[in-house]
Amino acid sequence: TAGPAGHPNRLDWSLDHRTLYHVDSLVYSVRAYDYNVQTGGLANPWLVCQLEPEQGMPDGLCMDTTGTLWVACIDGGMVIRMESRD
Repeated sequence: TAGPAGHPNRLDWSLDHRTLYHVDSLVYSVRAYDYNVQTGGLANPWLVCQLEPEQGMPDGLCMDTTGTLWVACIDGGMVIRMESRD
């Protein structure tokens, strides 16, 4: 389950702007929220990915033009490809 943010480091939106994704570096996670484009409200948080410390600390993310979510990990020297929920 998604809980309180430890250290939100990077935000990005799904292609339809209805999902907000963020990297939480201190708890090694990627979380997402449903976003209401009319009200600006966030709801229904969920855990997209929980990384292990040996994978490296997640430090950034971006959504590409195909709807694929990419997460960069410092200290791990890798970029992880994730499928979005769209």
